[in-house]
Amino acid sequence: MRRLEAGQTRTATAVRALDTGLSKDVSRRTVENSAQLAQIQSTIHLFSLLPAEGRIPPMGGWAASPDLVEVVVDELVSRRPSLVVECGSGVSTLWFGLAIRHFGLDCKVVALEHHEGFAEQTRAVLARHGLGDVAEVRLAPLTEVEVGGYRGRWYDPDALTTLTDVGLLLVDGPPAATGVHARFPAVPMLREKFADRVSVVLDDMIRNDEQEVARMWEDLLPGFSREDLRLQKRATIFRRG
Repeated sequence: MRRLEAGQTRTATAVRALDTGLSKDVSRRTVENSAQLAQIQSTIHLFSLLPAEGRIPPMGGWAASPDLVEVVVDELVSRRPSLVVECGSGVSTLWFGLAIRHFGLDCKVVALEHHEGFAEQTRAVLARHGLGDVAEVRLAPLTEVEVGGYRGRWYDPDALTTLTDVGLLLVDGPPAATGVHARFPAVPMLREKFADRVSVVLDDMIRNDEQEVARMWEDLLPGFSREDLRLQKRATIFRRG
């Protein structure tokens, strides 16, 4: 009898462990599927909203995720800045250009790019879509800068000289490998060029480095609201006006 009871106990324990494992696996798969569906939904929305006449480079991975692109395009269309500046060029530059053309916005995009090869790739994509008049990729090699207590490599300040009235700033570069808080200089370097009504978007908030940068920016952006977005790679938007 004792052996039977012991066997029943072991069986019940094994069943509970199996049930717990299956529940965790189902929960994990549910989360993964939900995240994938969100990216698919954002992709469908973008393609239905903005007709494209050529191939669109893949989104996600190192490139901007569909949900981020959807958010920044909505920010562009709803707030209608006269100048968009991107730290880093790529598929988001293309989508900005498509939105400006489709909605007839009085706006231009300037993307700062430190890598000459990536700059040429983005320029080629823009040319294929006939967006050279509204979107510019400006080569800005990483150079030593010292601003706001930060010292390290960032985009060459010479590339900023003609920028004025920045109404939307998307910070998706430089790469994390550049150094600690590599994206911090974007605000202290550009805030004097901000329009009265401006949005600042910081991507990759899943990383501790970007979270720290966002907290550092709060001290530099008095009077701005902050919205944290639960996107695939997380993002934060600071707004004024």
